[in-house]
Amino acid sequence: MQAVFYLSWFPDNQNLLLVRMTRNKDLNSNQEICILNIKNNKLKHLVSGGEWDGVGLTDDNKIKYYMSQEELNKLIMKYGGPKTIPIEKVGTKLFVRFSSPSISPDGSKIVYSATLYRNQADEGDPIRLWLASSIWMIDLKDDSLKRIYSDQEVSNGSAIGHVTWSSDGKRLVFYRYRGSNGSNGRLDCLDLKSIKVKTIVPVTEENYTNISPHSLPNNNISFISVSKQGSPENAKQYIVNLKTGSIKDNEIKFNKRSIIMWNFTDLH
Repeated sequence: MQAVFYLSWFPDNQNLLLVRMTRNKDLNSNQEICILNIKNNKLKHLVSGGEWDGVGLTDDNKIKYYMSQEELNKLIMKYGGPKTIPIEKVGTKLFVRFSSPSISPDGSKIVYSATLYRNQADEGDPIRLWLASSIWMIDLKDDSLKRIYSDQEVSNGSAIGHVTWSSDGKRLVFYRYRGSNGSNGRLDCLDLKSIKVKTIVPVTEENYTNISPHSLPNNNISFISVSKQGSPENAKQYIVNLKTGSIKDNEIKFNKRSIIMWNFTDLH
């Protein structure tokens, strides 16, 4: 069974960027990022996530390890994890999940976050289900792929969600969250030249979950914010300017009613 999601147009209006998920009979799934040419209907594969078996049981109920500690270490390091875990705590499955990929303003590059998950963790384990989280870039000129940033806070429960470009193509804005449901998140900005990161929308009581960053002209970024005690019903929409750091309300009205653009949100 296959599913397609996270669709977005390239600037040429002839190609679609998408994430495709393939699920087998065991209900395991693998994600891949592809480009669909709408003229010839050809699908170009760019990158796959992957799934791996961790720890299981044999027919006589003996523990079986499907990967070595060294293989686990290399996998966590590949996706930017700052430290590994004992193979005994890896769970029965490991898998990678992509965020909604984002196209650069000139259409030449793609960025996305990739997070390495285990499917289970002991209660009270300080490390959450995710073991590594990082930002990757695909250069479509030569289809090269490289990891450009790793979340060094992942050991403290942090992971990276949606990534978007600044309108000048010089910076990336991404959602960094700590809640297992994607809450408790701030917006950070990565300068692509210096690879330095700064927080542009911190977590506060009033702005506790700051999701769905989307690029606007003049290096503005729109986002949706929910307070710690709030709910989607009383969320607010804002715009932050990357040059000045100023944040202003972005109230959107339809038929004289204020609305939040939830249908366009990208947490992962």
